[in-house]
This record gives sequence, C-alpha cells and structure tokens, in this order.
Amino acid sequence: MELGIRVYSYPEYMMEKTRHKKRVVIAGSHGKTTITSMIMHVLRYNKVDFDYLVGSRIEGFDNMVSLDDKATIARFW
Repeated sequence: MELGIRVYSYPEYMMEKTRHKKRVVIAGSHGKTTITSMIMHVLRYNKVDFDYLVGSRIEGFDNMVSLDDKATIARFW
C-alpha cells in the first residue's frame, strides 16, 4: 500500500475479476456441493468456458478455483 499498489480483499478481487461475466451463485443449507458439481460437469461437457470458486473438492476437477479471461460465466459457492 505504501507503494501505491491497490490491495484487494479476496471477495473484492473475485468481484473485480468477474465484473463483466454472468454469475451463477449457489447458496443454501443443503445440497450446494451436489448442485455445484452437476452445473460444473454440464458446462464442461458442453465445452463452455467458465470460472469457478468452490468450497469443496469436486470429483473430476483438480482445483477449487479457476479464473480464465476467456470465460464468460463465473460460478461461486
């Protein structure tokens, strides 16, 4: 900050990186991981580039976070 470099919180950074993307947010008490997994697999099967940030391991995905400039959809859980 002393150097004049912008410092973001994690939520601010995610918002900034996905500002112009369509967002899909999954929330609730039960079933978030299941629904998230289904949506991610359908998007990947249909070759749709998408960003994601998930709180649990999803089978078939190596990372819990992916940000890509090509993606037009951002998925958060």
